[in-house]
Amino acid sequence: MTTSHSNLQIGQLADLTGLTVRTLHHYEKIGLLVPSDRTNSNYRLYNAADIQRLQQIVSLKQLGFSLEQIKDCLEKPDFSPIKIMQMQLTQLTKQMQSMTEMTERLDGMIRFFQYKQNDNPTSAELLSFISLMNSMDHTFTPDEMNTIKAQGDKLGKDGIKSVENEWPQLMANVKAEMDKGTDPADPVMQAYAKRWKELVSMFSGGNPAIEAKLKKRYEENPDYATQFGPDPKLMEYIGKAMQK
Repeated sequence: MTTSHSNLQIGQLADLTGLTVRTLHHYEKIGLLVPSDRTNSNYRLYNAADIQRLQQIVSLKQLGFSLEQIKDCLEKPDFSPIKIMQMQLTQLTKQMQSMTEMTERLDGMIRFFQYKQNDNPTSAELLSFISLMNSMDHTFTPDEMNTIKAQGDKLGKDGIKSVENEWPQLMANVKAEMDKGTDPADPVMQAYAKRWKELVSMFSGGNPAIEAKLKKRYEENPDYATQFGPDPKLMEYIGKAMQK
């Protein structure tokens, strides 16, 4: 019997597609791909329609669909491969966004602990940082979080690193003036206060609501201020300078 590529026995189909005979048997068993014909000797024969269906099965499987989902899709009279691909693209886009957010958070954690010169944070410190990040999600609105993210994108990695490197020195300078008892209205402190505002603005985009929420968080959560930011006394001192 002469066999064409539109009328294949199971072994031939397996050889041409790279699938195993066992896989094709399984597809038949679950009703996913049942050969449309048989030879006189009762061998399975796959026609052109079967091969097209197999192509759809393979494509959907590569997109991450389960065999049960694929079967449901192919049994729908209005089945459209394009619609399925669009659905999968939407799902993959969401997954990519989630992975991007996770990457940014991990990068932020690494940079934070490097800034604190702590290469081996304890479990308690890691949990505290995660709690802080979660509180940010609840503190700021989605629009405010977008503003913060946009500011980070605007600065870029080099800009963010530069700001992170500047903060410790600025805090040290302000603390030195506080320890000396320098009047917050002194020109030196006024220059430091101006730069402090500029650095905060790089984070907030000049959004007063974001800056007010940051200030409120430090005032209401002294533990956060001690562990993740300037000393509360330092915050009070620089606050007075900013009011001058």
